[in-house]
Amino acid sequence: MTSTSTSTTELQVRQDGHTLWVTFNRPERLNAATESMEDAIVAACRFADNNDDIRVVVFEGRDGSRPSFMAGADIAGMTTLDSAEDVRNLEAHAERTLAAIEGLRVPAIAALDGPVVGQGALLASCCDILLAGPSVRFGFPIAKTVGNCLSTKNLTRLVELVGVPLTRTMIMRAKLLNTDELARAGAVSEKTETHEGLRELTREIARDVAGLAPLTLSYTKASLLRLRGPVSDNEELVAKSYLSEDSREAVTAFLEKRPPHWHGH
Repeated sequence: MTSTSTSTTELQVRQDGHTLWVTFNRPERLNAATESMEDAIVAACRFADNNDDIRVVVFEGRDGSRPSFMAGADIAGMTTLDSAEDVRNLEAHAERTLAAIEGLRVPAIAALDGPVVGQGALLASCCDILLAGPSVRFGFPIAKTVGNCLSTKNLTRLVELVGVPLTRTMIMRAKLLNTDELARAGAVSEKTETHEGLRELTREIARDVAGLAPLTLSYTKASLLRLRGPVSDNEELVAKSYLSEDSREAVTAFLEKRPPHWHGH
């Protein structure tokens, strides 16, 4: 059975047997996420949750001139942030997308290759099984680009995936982790030497997962999420970082394709 009922221009969705394939489709922008793309991802997750035929969801990026999973969010959308309420709305929209993936009743596989940056890295961290091609660049260069900070929810996701030391390294050195570094951290289940090999491996793993006991996988996913204890909120720090002079300068510099001038306020 094949279904494309949730597809949009920016997101291609198709069902192949028990697998729902969700493909980010902005290759000219390295699949950077827009709000409309995020809305379509939520719709795809809802479709999967309401369709008993689906046993696994695969997230991947459309290749353009080079492979890319998702090169963050579209930074142009940050130019309209003028208040803490604006930041809360932006974060809430992104969190809705991440929570939809994290809360899927079936396992989620992320087929990573090329840039897996910002929102792309967070989206990958919400998946259950990560597979990697040869050219992954994973991380959050926000200390070099947009000058904001991550919520405690998102830091928790990263720490669960790669641990505290690598999370600190990624953010405090604006370092992107490559395929081998992710593998050594235990973040990816398997890696391949070629881009085509990644596609073949993803099909194989999806087929294997779809053949396992669905309730075992579903209840394990839900139970793992319950292991997270309550954490203190850092909403005010997130809002301050987005609304800082440094962040405004960084967004302007990014759009003007020049290095930002940091001032620390």
